[in-house]
Amino acid sequence: DYFGIIPYWGMILIGTVIGNLFYKNRTTLFPKQQPSERNIVIFAGQKSLIIFLTHQFILFGLMFVVGYIFGYRL
Repeated sequence: DYFGIIPYWGMILIGTVIGNLFYKNRTTLFPKQQPSERNIVIFAGQKSLIIFLTHQFILFGLMFVVGYIFGYRL
């Protein structure tokens, strides 16, 4: 499918204007916290390429095993 940028250009401009109006100081609104080393989001971000490449083989193997159990043969 094709999604052109021109129909959404107005939304981008509106978001830019609203961001400049309400976020002038450019300071965060979230409280500062020291991230833990055992945080799953940080771990997944650091290992994202490995996760992306291996999950495809794992899912394919899982689908193959489930298909074989239910009687699908190659």
